[in-house]
Order: sequence, then structure tokens, then C-alpha cells
Amino acid sequence: MAGRAEKQKQMKNKYPYAELEKMAAWAVLDKIVGDLTENKDIIEQTDRRYIVGYLIKELVNANLLTDEALK
Repeated sequence: MAGRAEKQKQMKNKYPYAELEKMAAWAVLDKIVGDLTENKDIIEQTDRRYIVGYLIKELVNANLLTDEALK
């Protein structure tokens, strides 16, 4: 059985945006980030899932996504 420190480490390393991937906005933002990368407007230094997840999380927190985008 894992100790308390091990459980905290597992929780910290858990991918935090899995639920957000189901949102309609995910595909749109994923494409936007991909386009920007392909055009060399940005350089991705972080896994794209974390970039897109963070953007969606912040848009949700700011109440800037419509109900349709949250589905």
C-alpha cells in the first residue's frame, strides 16, 4: 500500500485536464495552437494537452465560454 507521500506524488502527477478534453472548445483550441505552431508563430515547449487545457480552464474560470462550448 502506498504511503501518504506516494499518494500525494501520484495526485500531483495526474493529468489535470482530462475532463476538459470532452468540451467542444478543446478541438478548436487544439487546432489553433497547431496552426500557430505550424506557421512558426509560437514554439511549443510543453505538451499541447497542457497548453490547451490551461487555456480552456482559464476561459471557463473567466466565464468566457458559451454553454455550447462547454458541452
